[in-house]
Amino acid sequence: MPLKIRALALLAATLLLSGCGPHMPRVRVVTTTSTFASLVRAVGGSRVRVSSLVPVGTPVRSYRPTQQNVTQVRAAQLLVENGVGLEPWLGRLLGDAAAPKLAHVVLTRYQPIRKGNPYLWMDPVAAKAYIRKIRNALIYEDPKYRDTYARNAFDYDGKLASLTAEIAKKIDALTPAQRTMIALNRRFTYYDARFGVRSILVPVAQGAAPSAAQLARIAALAERYNVHVVFAGPRQGAKLERALGAGSALRVVDSLYVDSVGSDPRVATYISMLRHDTDTIVAALKGAQTEPSATP
Repeated sequence: MPLKIRALALLAATLLLSGCGPHMPRVRVVTTTSTFASLVRAVGGSRVRVSSLVPVGTPVRSYRPTQQNVTQVRAAQLLVENGVGLEPWLGRLLGDAAAPKLAHVVLTRYQPIRKGNPYLWMDPVAAKAYIRKIRNALIYEDPKYRDTYARNAFDYDGKLASLTAEIAKKIDALTPAQRTMIALNRRFTYYDARFGVRSILVPVAQGAAPSAAQLARIAALAERYNVHVVFAGPRQGAKLERALGAGSALRVVDSLYVDSVGSDPRVATYISMLRHDTDTIVAALKGAQTEPSATP
């Protein structure tokens, strides 16, 4: 047998024995959000084929499923959702898809929840529990690659630990007086608790402009705590800026990612998303606050 042909035959045999051949079926996973799809890819690597029901950049709670989503669910082996009311439309979608063999993972199940707040993943320590659930689900669906999933999850745990330390160091560079911000939503509750940031909540419905009473509340809080930054959702920022008016001393920041990773490669993964959010928060708070005149 010619040397080249022999080498190709040996390579093919090796791939077959290792179970890593090019035609080995991958686990088909559908997640509710692109953020969770990033976590599944981190654990599954090349062994998974992942798609997100909610497109990148689209709010999750108000999403309206499409016929394409029904097709996605029917084609999947595993569905990954957050729970705690983040995806109120999911039950109806599952009914429409009628996929009785679909395995289903709820990432927040048995996790400590703060007043019904679903955004646990914004704390990278809590995200480790998400990784464990994803690892276990993939092992159950694809037990032949147990070691691969376990190794990937272990490696990603280390990355999450490094990310946690990195974020803590950046937040620690702020003085205690600089760690207060006004927020229009509760998306950073778990992040704040982990890293010692205080968000004063002035709740405004997603995508809505603040009312006159809410604007007055924002102005009063800004004066009381000498806070000059308001963190808003991506669909709220422009409306808030218009409501505040050109002469307002308040700066609106609406470039934070939570529900979705970004289409920009620099924020296309969970880790890069949290890194971006932290850098944005630190830069805004460091550059726009003075010592407070009052304490809570």
